[in-house]
Amino acid sequence: MNTHKPKPKSILEAKNILQQEALLDSIPDDDLDLSKHEGGGRVELYMGEISTSVVKPGSKKLPFEIGNSFKNQVDLDCDQLRACIKRFTRGGIWTVDQFRLALGQIARPDLTKFLEKRGKFQGYGARLNALCWMFFKQREVLGLDMLKSSENDIKVIEEKGKKRKNPASDDGNQTSGKKAKPSTAEWLD
Repeated sequence: MNTHKPKPKSILEAKNILQQEALLDSIPDDDLDLSKHEGGGRVELYMGEISTSVVKPGSKKLPFEIGNSFKNQVDLDCDQLRACIKRFTRGGIWTVDQFRLALGQIARPDLTKFLEKRGKFQGYGARLNALCWMFFKQREVLGLDMLKSSENDIKVIEEKGKKRKNPASDDGNQTSGKKAKPSTAEWLD
C-alpha cells in the first residue's frame, strides 16, 4: 500500500489495484495486431467523450487537442483495446489510474471488470469500451503513439504543426506553427 501513488485509502482499494496489475500482466500482447477492421459499430454520443487531455496525464485538454474530429466507427476490438491499455500504461508516463481518470472518472472496479474479460466482443457495447477506443483514437488522430506515451508527446505535436502546409494560401508555404493543428487522416464526413 505504501508504494502506490496516491496511497490507497483502504485495503479494498489496494486489493483492486493489485488485481488490476495482475490482470494487465495476464493480457496477451506479444503478437498485438492493431489492424483496423470494419463492423465494430459506432460510438454513440450518449457514451460520453474524453474531456481531458490524452497527451498530458491529469491535465485539461491542451489547445491542439480541442476541435479534432474523427469518424466514430470503432475499428479496434475489445482484446486489442485491453492490450493497448496494458502497453500504454506500462510503456510511458501514464499510470493505470491516470488513464482511468482521463476516461472520465471511471471507477477502478469498472476498469477491473473490463480487464477481466477475454474475447474480441467481451465488453463491447459498454461505455468503458467506447471511452477507451476514443482515448486511443484521439492519440492516433494527433499523430501520437497509441501504445506508448512520452514527455516529448507535446513537442512532437508542436513540430507537426510547424511543418504543416497552410491549405488556405495555396502557395505551399508553411504555417507559422503557433496555432497550427496537426493534420489528420480521418475527419468527419
